[in-house]
Amino acid sequence: MPQTLLIIDDDPPILDTFSRFLTTQGFTVHTAEGGEKGIALLATITPDLILLDLMMEPMDGWETLLAIRDNPKTRAVPVMIVTAKLPTQEEIQKYGGETDDFVMKPVDLQIIPASVRQAIETNARMTGVVEGLRGRGADPDQIREYISLQRKVRITQKLSGRFRDRRDTDTCLPSQLESRLAQLGQELGIVLPPAASDPDPGGRHSV
Repeated sequence: MPQTLLIIDDDPPILDTFSRFLTTQGFTVHTAEGGEKGIALLATITPDLILLDLMMEPMDGWETLLAIRDNPKTRAVPVMIVTAKLPTQEEIQKYGGETDDFVMKPVDLQIIPASVRQAIETNARMTGVVEGLRGRGADPDQIREYISLQRKVRITQKLSGRFRDRRDTDTCLPSQLESRLAQLGQELGIVLPPAASDPDPGGRHSV
């Protein structure tokens, strides 16, 4: 069965371009022009992944992301941010734990299918880990923190190349997150299988 995607963006030409291309790559694609329409559409479908723009009006991408995570039906759906706006450190701290991947515009469309499939696979692996932890009666707060840290570490690692020259970036943040993640994983007794290689390591490609 084809994997189902939802693209949320308030720019119709971008919606059309992404939709046409990803359909040719074997995905079933739904589109929504803006955050409000995207949230409304999620009442009727549950996609395998959501591609979400940040700079939208009147409901921006961060607001849309939080609405997706607040809904029990869509809370576990992986969300890939696709945007021209590099997130600030504060935004990564606040929203990075809710984000599964980050792709920068202008987009190299050839990279997107592999990135989408990898994000879906990574989310499936994490779902299996979480189910195992719950089955063992692990602390729910620790489970939530572990999921959030996994996402933040993935995002900071991917964007590290773009952050390197920014004066407002705390270069210690990635190592702090990784240390806490390792400690928490040890406390929970987690052993993760090797992850697939990133189609866009470091976020350095023109994506």
